[in-house]
Amino acid sequence: MVEVYKINLKLPKQAKMVLKKLGELYPHSRCAFYLKDCDKILRVENPKGATDEEHLFDVFDMIGFKIEVHIDAITYQNLTDSQSIKPRL
Repeated sequence: MVEVYKINLKLPKQAKMVLKKLGELYPHSRCAFYLKDCDKILRVENPKGATDEEHLFDVFDMIGFKIEVHIDAITYQNLTDSQSIKPRL
């Protein structure tokens, strides 16, 4: 499952530190930051299913950063879940 979040990281140095922490906490997930995006995106790909969002949000709170579910990702997921609408490539 792929999940997308808005974050308030701004510097690559911050992202590197957070990626290390996420790698320790979620060793089976692939995490990537897109800091050049206007929303500052965290993308989490978990082959075992959904990430425990409450825990993820607690981790970000504990290390002093904000995170929230990216609303466009929810809309996109809802659209692709309905079989009648296919995503455009």
